[in-house]
Amino acid sequence: MPEAFEVVDRRGCDLDPVDTAAAEGGVYLTSFVWPWQRERHARLAAALAVAREHPVVVDRAPASQWVAERLAEPVPDGVLTVVWHSVTRMYWPAEETAAVQDAVRVARGRMPLAHVAFEHDWAAAAGSGSPGLPRVELDGEVLGVGDHHGPPLRLSR
Repeated sequence: MPEAFEVVDRRGCDLDPVDTAAAEGGVYLTSFVWPWQRERHARLAAALAVAREHPVVVDRAPASQWVAERLAEPVPDGVLTVVWHSVTRMYWPAEETAAVQDAVRVARGRMPLAHVAFEHDWAAAAGSGSPGLPRVELDGEVLGVGDHHGPPLRLSR
């Protein structure tokens, strides 16, 4: 049974952040969704509404640098830090992926930490040219697979 929890802070990074609170930011992101995909447009509209209601600081930085810096900051007792990324690793150079994983590994000894990812498995697809469906992973353990653009999520257990 899931337990209640409180999100105490949200932060993010991107090489070229989009201001989701600004109308033009929403239009820009919407332009990446194919017009006939109404369900994706509805999910994006809902996500933009949440982002306007609960603004999040998105720093301009590469993931490896940003994750290492954030994980070096002190964390209050009783707080679980979650490092999350979704369909980004396929665009990172191998060194970036290794540096993010290393930053998480180093921090894990100092704080409660969960590394959650929704990413394609390119290594398993070597030679096939197709990464298959993205997988939901918790600390490297595959929990399930999703569609290329999100739901439905099919759990492995």
